[in-house]
Amino acid sequence: AISTVVSYMYYEYGSKMPREILSSRIRLGNSCAKTSANMALLYRVVTEVLPEAGYQIYPMFFDEMRTKPARFISELSNILGLTINENIIERVLSETSPEHMKQVQQSKQGIGQYSGLSKGGKNSRKVRTAALKGYMTELEPDVLKQCLEDAAFHLPPALRERWGFQ
Repeated sequence: AISTVVSYMYYEYGSKMPREILSSRIRLGNSCAKTSANMALLYRVVTEVLPEAGYQIYPMFFDEMRTKPARFISELSNILGLTINENIIERVLSETSPEHMKQVQQSKQGIGQYSGLSKGGKNSRKVRTAALKGYMTELEPDVLKQCLEDAAFHLPPALRERWGFQ
């Protein structure tokens, strides 16, 4: 929830936004509480309402994609009924990893070569930190504390446990 808020703010207002302004916008808009509540509602719809209506749901989480990318891609391809050679998966993961894309973005060699990378505009900051929980260092302490409290309050138990909010 907090990563979503921070990413959205950078997307809307620019990646060069100082920490104080980022924190101020989040604080003034009560953004963490709103986003956490929206995530809780969406999670309930996806894990309860849609399956009860007969939809087959395959939960996938960003942290799994980031920490176990080959496994994530294999599971996704199985869900889609695709057979993808492991060598191809490894090559694609190597060329599209956040670390590689960050290098490409910083070198400017990939501008025009990769969709979404540009010299300016909203999509010019394709990769920010390439880290899980990067928001822990991007927000002022009081805003981070409030966001963590909002997430712990609004998120359902399964997500609180998964992401370490007690």
